[in-house]
Amino acid sequence: GRKLWGEAVALRAREESVRLGRAVLVVCEHVVDAEMIKELLESPKDSPKNVFLYTRDDIEEQRRVPERELQGGDVVVATNLGGRGTDFRVSREVAGRGGL
Repeated sequence: GRKLWGEAVALRAREESVRLGRAVLVVCEHVVDAEMIKELLESPKDSPKNVFLYTRDDIEEQRRVPERELQGGDVVVATNLGGRGTDFRVSREVAGRGGL
């Protein structure tokens, strides 16, 4: 069910961020799903450089993410109420690899 779905999403985000050097935005409907995917992404040894949680419930993270330029290997896990990616700036390297 939900755990299997989360593992598949985390695997794909890991492939895009670590293997291809892209910044990745994962948008979830529920905060609990976003938290689960963030936890899954942070657990293996081949985890992305930075994993950010960007939800309406996480004010600290919302202030921090838009202030920095996303680099290759970064993953933002957001809820559809938290963000759609329009607040994020990406590095030239990330833009050259297809953007967010």
